[in-house]
Amino acid sequence: MKSIRVLETVEASQQTSQWLNNLLGPVAAALEVTAPPPVHFTSVGRWSGVSDGSDQNPQRRISFSPRVKLFRRQAILELWVHELVHRVLQNLDPDIDHGHDTAFFCLQSWCFLKLQKEGILVGERCSDWISSSSFYDLQDKPISGPVWDSKSLSQWLPQCIEWSLKTAEELTQDQQFTGVEQVASEVLRRYEKWQEWLLQEPKRLAIEKASIESKAREFAELRVGNRQLIKHNLWVLCALLLVSVLWVRAWL
Repeated sequence: MKSIRVLETVEASQQTSQWLNNLLGPVAAALEVTAPPPVHFTSVGRWSGVSDGSDQNPQRRISFSPRVKLFRRQAILELWVHELVHRVLQNLDPDIDHGHDTAFFCLQSWCFLKLQKEGILVGERCSDWISSSSFYDLQDKPISGPVWDSKSLSQWLPQCIEWSLKTAEELTQDQQFTGVEQVASEVLRRYEKWQEWLLQEPKRLAIEKASIESKAREFAELRVGNRQLIKHNLWVLCALLLVSVLWVRAWL
């Protein structure tokens, strides 16, 4: 079991530290966290927890509101995983604020899915792990630009959820990705490629539109050609009938 340092205004009491380690130690071990960040009980305003930036927090710890001690077990677990994902992404990609973007949602989804598979998140259904996330965890569009800036929530959110859950499920099944930092690196790699693919969306749509229009023109030309062919064949048929009638009369 991983050991997590727990602080209040001063070093937390042994009782508080033991209580939180009993709860979160197995989580850190299951996710194979290399160095679990310290947890600091302190005022965090209206939030229940925050993952402080390195400038304000050289120890790179996670801060919990004291009221978190009153939360139920699973709520504390979910809060710590949420802030841990912030911390991991910031460590790996310090120049980009991932906030609550698709990469964040994907990595958090992987964590909850892994914890359910390990029996730490207990649910009656195999999909119960997804209830640990919410739309709060996916607020930011994956890219910016004229096309995506004009997209409504119903247009971009389902696409991001689909990519996140599909990627999380694939990485959970891949035995070479077992630790959260290792998975985060792979998520960021795939996320960058997916963003590049999304940037090409206007070009793909233009090509698709041109292809549809070209096929429509071909179909229209084919219909005109068919009509002309049918008209020609009717004239030939009429001519043959006329010749046949004249031939029969001449014979008689």
